Formats: sequence, C-alpha cells, structure tokens
Amino acid sequence: MKTAIQVKTDKQLKIDAENIFHQLGISMSAAVNIFFKAVTEHNGIPFELKLSRPNKQTAAVLNDINAKKNIKKFSTIDSLMNDLDS
Repeated sequence: MKTAIQVKTDKQLKIDAENIFHQLGISMSAAVNIFFKAVTEHNGIPFELKLSRPNKQTAAVLNDINAKKNIKKFSTIDSLMNDLDS
C-alpha cells in the first residue's frame, strides 16, 4: 500500500535538489524512497548522495594538466621530494 507525505521546505532548496536528482536520473519521489529505505536498513542516516565536483584549486590543476601547462617533471624521487619540501 502506498501513502503520500507532505514536506515543507525552502523553495530554492527544492529547486536545487530537483536539479541534482535530475542529473542523477532519479525523481524526487525515488530519492525520498531511497533515503527512507536506507534509514530503516541502517537504523539511522547512513550515506551522503551527491555529485562530486572538484574545488577551484583542483579544477585549476586539472585544467593545467589538460592544457599541458605548469607541469613539473622529475628524474628521481629525491628531486621530487626536495621540490615538495621547498
């Protein structure tokens, strides 16, 4: 037997969550059911469901790597370690 629930939340929070669920390929209803099932199976809040995005610094490094810019090369581990220590 199915039942309906009603939840009050901030309008922008709902919009943001719906956008993420859309990117994940699930509906709001499916997301709530996934959450409820996991809560009951683990007797608490067991997980974090999110899209992984690099922070600004990591994104900049990845862009440099893709553009083959600012890449240091080391011939030995010692030279790498010395550079890291400096």
